[in-house]
Amino acid sequence: MDPVVLLRSDVASADTKDKIALVGALLEAAENEEWIADWLGLQVYSKLNHNTLVQQLAPFVADKTRGMFARRIAAEIAHACEIRDLQDALAQVALDPKDDMTVRVNAAYAVYARRALAI
Repeated sequence: MDPVVLLRSDVASADTKDKIALVGALLEAAENEEWIADWLGLQVYSKLNHNTLVQQLAPFVADKTRGMFARRIAAEIAHACEIRDLQDALAQVALDPKDDMTVRVNAAYAVYARRALAI
């Protein structure tokens, strides 16, 4: 089944195992450039929150060898799910002039939006 189609369904009621699988499938599809034209937005990504999301997203946020779109999606999911534990990694990406500009922008927005929510 297409992970993007699943994400548009009522994922919020899915169990943790299914959310983990869906996040993995989305990031893999983005990494393999099988899904790059359909930006879903924060409301949809917020449905993906689960207790091991930090561990799933961290490699995509920090690893420059990962696909640009997958890294941008990881930052978007972290932002949508208000993942506090990735703020330092996202800030490092945002401030790294050697990283891809679009990835840096997404990371910066995730940090900024998280900080704005805390105020």
